[in-house]
Amino acid sequence: MTTPSIATHLEPVAPLDQRLTIPMQSLMTHVLRKANDASSLQIMVVGAARGVGNSFVTRQLAAELGMAFSSVLVVEVTDHQASPAPVASPAPAARGQVAMRMSMSHPACLELFGAGGESQRMKEFQQWLERFSLVLWDVPPPTVTPVALVMTKQVPDFILVAQSERTRRQVAQHVGGQIEHSGGRLMGVVLNRSVNHIPDWAYRLL
Repeated sequence: MTTPSIATHLEPVAPLDQRLTIPMQSLMTHVLRKANDASSLQIMVVGAARGVGNSFVTRQLAAELGMAFSSVLVVEVTDHQASPAPVASPAPAARGQVAMRMSMSHPACLELFGAGGESQRMKEFQQWLERFSLVLWDVPPPTVTPVALVMTKQVPDFILVAQSERTRRQVAQHVGGQIEHSGGRLMGVVLNRSVNHIPDWAYRLL
């Protein structure tokens, strides 16, 4: 059986999109408060279902938090098998670029976290991750892969992403409950693609 590969090729995270800045302010405060208690912090960002914009929200969190953290890494857990690559030192970020991202396949992530963090490969990878002050894991919902449930022992803190007027409350509660039952700690919920039914200027008068 071939050991799943881990890609350590880093790419810059897209620039900040202002649409999510205000809705995520309270969540940002929670993350920053938690960061005061640790030299490095890892958080899962889990979609309540496919297609809720989980990757967009994760990258926006990284871009926003990059202003407060010295270095941020987004690990995107994908359906695709990553190209073989050793666990190596991160490539230096471009000048002024503190938020970077990489990809990891479902099998590679399950192989790493499935051993409970005791494998030598996992210890090496954790040491690699510690080079970043914040690591955000972009993880599919448990209905797609058990990655989020397996990761909770090492990365208990998670943010749930739902889509406005599409994600049913019962579905979001079920997914969040599954992760919490496995040992996860819900930090907050991001409602993506929210729709304003009255003009923006009217909201400012409320």
